[in-house]
Amino acid sequence: GARTVASRPAVRSIPPQGGKRSGDVAQPPAEVPRVLPPGWEANWRRLLEQPDGTERAAEMAAALRELTAADPEAADRQLLALHPTDRTAVVAAALADAAQRTPDDAIREAIRFCDEDPTYSLEYGRSLISILGDTGHYRSALNFVLAEDSDGGLGENGSKWLTGLFDTWAKAVPAQAAQEALAANPGFRGEALQAVAGAWVKSDPVALANFAWQLPVDADRGLMLDAALRGWTEEDPRSEE
Repeated sequence: GARTVASRPAVRSIPPQGGKRSGDVAQPPAEVPRVLPPGWEANWRRLLEQPDGTERAAEMAAALRELTAADPEAADRQLLALHPTDRTAVVAAALADAAQRTPDDAIREAIRFCDEDPTYSLEYGRSLISILGDTGHYRSALNFVLAEDSDGGLGENGSKWLTGLFDTWAKAVPAQAAQEALAANPGFRGEALQAVAGAWVKSDPVALANFAWQLPVDADRGLMLDAALRGWTEEDPRSEE
C-alpha cells in the first residue's frame, strides 16, 4: 500500500548546515530565513477566509505551489495546518493541475503528498485515480498503485486503490481492464479480476462470459465465468432451474 511512513515526522526538519563550536559544545546553526513571495501571506489569509469551493481550492493549490518554490518546508507546514476537508480539496486541485501537464507529474505529486501526509494518503490516491480515470489514463493510475507497492504486495490502501481503479476501468473499457488485470502481479491479480468482473457483469454479462471462455482453463477463467453466471441468475432467477 502506501509506503510505511507513519514513523516519520509530519513536517520535515531543515537539516543542519554546520555550526560554530565553543570548546567542546556544539552550537546549533542559526536558521537562514527564507524570503516569501511578495504578498503571499496576505493572499493566503484572504483565501483562508473565503467560503469553500473548487475555485478557492485551486487558488490555494496555486499559492502553495508558489510557496514551495521559495520554501518547501513552509509550504508543508501550511498544508498540514489546514482542516482535513480543506487539505484534501487543495491536494485534489493540485493533482488536477499537475495532470494537465502530464500524468507522470500528477503521479509524482501524489506520491509526495502521500509521503508527507500519510494520514490522508488513501484520499489523495483516490483523487489521483479519479483524475487520471476521467482522462482515460488508467494505465498511468495503475503505475501509481504499483509505485506504492511494498515488497511485491499491496497493503490496505493499495488494495482499495486497486479495486477502485479496476472497477472504474471496467465500466469504461472492460476488455482492456480485464487484459491488464490478467497481466497483474499474481499477488493481487485476483483482486483486480474480481473488480473487473464485478463491474463488467452489471453492464454486459454475455460479453464477460464470452471473454472468459477464450481464456486458458485455470482459476482466472473460472473466476470470471462464475461472475458471469451470477450476473445471469440475478437478472433471471429462472436460469437456475
